[in-house]
Amino acid sequence: MKINSASQQKLTMNRPQTTPQKAGQSPIKKNKYLVQSGVSSLAKTDNKVSKSTAFSHDLISLIKNGGNGHHNSQQLDRKQNSRSKQFLDINEANLKKIRPNSRQQIQHLVKSKKPDSNLKYHDDLIQKQYQKLLDLQKQHQQTHKSPPQIHNRAMSNGDLKPTSDIANKLIEYIKKQSAKKIKGYRSISNPDIIVTDRRLISKYAVKTQAGMLHTKQEKVNQDSYAIHEGIGNIDNSYLIQVSDGHGVNGHEVAQFVQERLPIIIDQLLKSHKIGKNDQDMMIQVILRQAFERTTKELYTSGIDITFSGATTVCLLIIEHVGWCANIGDSRAILGRQKDGLHVVELSHDQKPDLPKEEKRIIQNGGRVQAYSDEEGNPIGPARVWLLDENIPGLAMSRSFGDYVAAQVGVISIPEIIKHTFQNDKFLIMASDGIWEFLDNKWIVEVVYGYYLKNDAEGAVERLVHEATEAWKKEDEVIDDITCIVAFLN
Repeated sequence: MKINSASQQKLTMNRPQTTPQKAGQSPIKKNKYLVQSGVSSLAKTDNKVSKSTAFSHDLISLIKNGGNGHHNSQQLDRKQNSRSKQFLDINEANLKKIRPNSRQQIQHLVKSKKPDSNLKYHDDLIQKQYQKLLDLQKQHQQTHKSPPQIHNRAMSNGDLKPTSDIANKLIEYIKKQSAKKIKGYRSISNPDIIVTDRRLISKYAVKTQAGMLHTKQEKVNQDSYAIHEGIGNIDNSYLIQVSDGHGVNGHEVAQFVQERLPIIIDQLLKSHKIGKNDQDMMIQVILRQAFERTTKELYTSGIDITFSGATTVCLLIIEHVGWCANIGDSRAILGRQKDGLHVVELSHDQKPDLPKEEKRIIQNGGRVQAYSDEEGNPIGPARVWLLDENIPGLAMSRSFGDYVAAQVGVISIPEIIKHTFQNDKFLIMASDGIWEFLDNKWIVEVVYGYYLKNDAEGAVERLVHEATEAWKKEDEVIDDITCIVAFLN
């Protein structure tokens, strides 16, 4: 799914999806990896018990179809009564070596003989097993939870001792079916229960709003964002992205990056064979190539990028490992709970006065300097300028576009940080409208309260509100604000 945050509509989703979401429709994709119930085939036996096998097949079919109460019980009784008379009396005849040579003799045996006690016990055993499974299914439907060891109690009582291969196979089948019908987490007390495939992101919410000019007029929202699931046709993968435009055409640049960067990453992931041993190296190569290709396409897009550009932070997640690629001062952090609540930074703001960034700019013929007052005192953040001219005044050292700044060392090569998710409770990704006046630790503490209530929408509402109030107090303008909060499994 790709969402354009240029609109100011507030969105809350249970989970990401890759197709457009209709109103009121849950974005959770149906999990195709849930274990589906299947019937294991029974091995064939000799002719002596062929009809017993057929009887077991009928019972298995009845179990598979849900064991529908009274009607199915009556049907089972009729089949049992009719067939048991046949194959039990034939077995008795075989035991006495009175082997019938014709259909008439077989019919005579059916009418005249009585079932022996051993096979009657076998019938009783199957009836008990069937009733146990019906009780088990009824209890599961009422609770929707997995009672500890209930399938073990149902299948391993001392009074249920199988006396034939068919009974053994039937019991094994019932064990498998009950384990599949009762989903839950694997544990020491529940070793046979099937574990369902769990997605990393359980819920997320997004909010974006346009800033305000010093004239108190609302400006064009130059932020954009995108959320994709199943990127590169990889199972349990996500791409989450926020771009923050600046300059006259910043909104066009941010929109272009929002549309093209995910497509290019998707194409590169599909065209490269990524093994477990070289996954980290290949992902980093793919992300750098994607940023480079996006830059080249932007230069030929027809958008005037002389003094316009966009920052971008994007997080590529595959299973439980993430790679965060960042240029500029949009930011992504995690809230981790281990021996207390902690902030984990997935990106670093790239400011012109950082030693590495400033060195590159100076080597390319630029200078780094903040605005200054009449007495020469610095005002505001450090900015990038041409050596002999007071342009462009860019407050970051990496971005898409910004043609003039690119001549003096501003680049679009991302810094990439790899992270393995463990004990991480939630993700916060936002444009610098959130981060300008709000502290990382304070943000994590606020979001944690909403995480405990499973209220992602409340979290983004609170953060955007607090950031807006901070801008009003600290500045004459309000920057565009975009915020994504995702709760993690």
